[in-house]
Amino acid sequence: MKAQTGLLWLLCAALCWISACSAYYRPADNYRQPNPFKDPAVRRVAVAPFVFSEKTTEQRYDFDLKGAELSDGRFLIFSVDIARQFSEELALFEGFEVLPPAQVLEAWQQSLREGDEQNPLSDAASARALARRMKADAIVVGEVRSFDPFEFPRLNLAWQLFYAGHRQTSADEIRELERRGIVGPLRMGHDGNCPIFAGDEIIDCRHERVRASLERYGNGLRNDNTGYASREEAIRKRAWPDYFRFASWYALTRAFEQEMAR
Repeated sequence: MKAQTGLLWLLCAALCWISACSAYYRPADNYRQPNPFKDPAVRRVAVAPFVFSEKTTEQRYDFDLKGAELSDGRFLIFSVDIARQFSEELALFEGFEVLPPAQVLEAWQQSLREGDEQNPLSDAASARALARRMKADAIVVGEVRSFDPFEFPRLNLAWQLFYAGHRQTSADEIRELERRGIVGPLRMGHDGNCPIFAGDEIIDCRHERVRASLERYGNGLRNDNTGYASREEAIRKRAWPDYFRFASWYALTRAFEQEMAR
């Protein structure tokens, strides 16, 4: 009898594990874009905690928020949880090895303990130095500039990808970044501190393109949409973490499309 009871518990545990995996299943069709960053080659990518600049102080959030004072006196709010959604989506695309934000935060804190702080949220040179410390090819620094989690979520997400090593930036690359008018979390330099890629997306699910992408993304999920009319509605209503996760995928696919079209 005890053996049968133990077997039942084992079967229940296995079913729970399968169910949990199914809830986070991501279809291959949504991640077919290959790694477009070939020159310089970018494979091992560190994702730093994301800056959170939303000014709404009355809103309570379900994700972590931490604070850091920079050497120039600025005080930043940042989140490991938000960056983790981005890093986990990036890891699903072929050709990337991702160092998650918790690991980046630990490396940052270790550099502080050693008296040589390499704060990835301070400036591009420090972010690149931390990436080299972690033996990464590049580092992502992101910023949530605004977030409306209600009926139709709206998220303004900016992010930059910096090469860890020395990289000579061409005049054409600088002109292209300036033409697009994208200002990321960190100031762009005209030397090795110029990002490989910079993106700034307003991901508003009331917009037709975003709605179409949300439908495509939602159709590929086996998530639980009990109580909702569709998976898309379930993602909208569960702004954290589901809409953040979708927004990360949306920003990445847009970036890869732009990079491959160059």
